[in-house]
Amino acid sequence: MITTCNDADKNCPFIPTAVERFHLPFVDPKFSDGTSEQTKTYLETNEEIAAEVYYLFNAIKNFSL
Repeated sequence: MITTCNDADKNCPFIPTAVERFHLPFVDPKFSDGTSEQTKTYLETNEEIAAEVYYLFNAIKNFSL
């Protein structure tokens, strides 16, 4: 399970079906809803999360037991 919301640790402390949990705390971009910066803010957050997930998956792929 990968969580990305900055309040997931507090609001979702246990996920019963998750084998592992990786928390990537990002500020929810909804603070920009309705502003002229909304599209830019969502795109930046999307790119940050994508980069972190890529790094995490690459690290898992290269992990040897």
